[in-house]
Amino acid sequence: FGFDGNNVMVTGLFSDHYSTLVREAAYRIFLHPDQHQSEILDYLLSARNQLAKLVGFETYSHRANKGTMIESPESIIQFLNLLSERLKSRSEVDFEAMLRLKQEQESNAKDIMPWDPPYLTALGRQKRSTMSNMESMPYFSLGCVMEGLNQLFQCLFAVSLQHVQLSPGEAWTDDIYKLAVIHRSEGVIGYIYCDFFERCGKPNQVISTFARHYKSGEPMKNSAVKALCDSKKMFAASDMQQQVFFSMLDQLYHGQHPLQGSTTELMAQTQRQYYSIDYVENTAWQLRFSHLVGYGARYYAYLVSKAVAAQLWHSCFKADPFSREMGTKYREEMLAHGGEKHPLKLVEGMLGQKPTVENMVEALMLDLDDSIRTLDSS
Repeated sequence: FGFDGNNVMVTGLFSDHYSTLVREAAYRIFLHPDQHQSEILDYLLSARNQLAKLVGFETYSHRANKGTMIESPESIIQFLNLLSERLKSRSEVDFEAMLRLKQEQESNAKDIMPWDPPYLTALGRQKRSTMSNMESMPYFSLGCVMEGLNQLFQCLFAVSLQHVQLSPGEAWTDDIYKLAVIHRSEGVIGYIYCDFFERCGKPNQVISTFARHYKSGEPMKNSAVKALCDSKKMFAASDMQQQVFFSMLDQLYHGQHPLQGSTTELMAQTQRQYYSIDYVENTAWQLRFSHLVGYGARYYAYLVSKAVAAQLWHSCFKADPFSREMGTKYREEMLAHGGEKHPLKLVEGMLGQKPTVENMVEALMLDLDDSIRTLDSS
């Protein structure tokens, strides 16, 4: 921990620290209840509820989810409850694996605590992969990533990405990379302005995903690619269970008011019902959960997006990820409409069937079970 004069500064959760004692201390201190923060959250939730009532909605969740894939809070709750039920046994397998990893370092360890999963899952994934992050990074340069996207778009959409010069004053800074999107028969159909590089006041959020060494051009070995991909599939069920818990709490906070207790009491009850790791007394992590501000009543959308992606993958792209036929259909059925068409209709047009709570959950389970089979066979 750092120091400010004679004071010890705990500025985060230290969730990747190897010491359980350090992680526990950071968790308990950083997430200790704060009355001022609690009052701010209470005020936010109350104001949102008043706004919803003012414009004729039963709750803020009803207002926030109008026009979305799952429009009613009742259906959202149904989706989360069904997903929670299906995840229980799969999540337990993940937590048992985490406990074994913990016992390798602490032979007397009996339980997984809330400060353990980030460290243990990273450790497990590192053990699974044949290359360290530092060893794999040279294969994920920006140039290789962009060329990989270019190849994918050529296969799926018959479009290529071509660098063009900026006109004077066209962009907000000089290091913007402008790409023309050129269709094989339609010509230029648009431009992408890529703001790749770090500068003062802007976080670097480039994500690299196409593996070829930036110096030698040598592709990553197939065995290393497979090990890297397999490591990303580990602990998927426990990760998803945590997302269900967060999503359910978000719905309850933005549901009927007044709330049945304080935000901390409601959080503790929800954690005990929807997450395999119990609540730790005298903590209030919801006061640090910024998604409640930006994603109020819509945090569940992460899970719905994964479900739709899983449905599209299994129905349209699994047999041939580079299918021009499916790429064209995806463009025409889903991408071409912008925001003018209801999202449910977009997905229905692509899949040929209406998405339901049941088949979305089933798609997520199919994805999870595919990952489990892959891990078990390697």
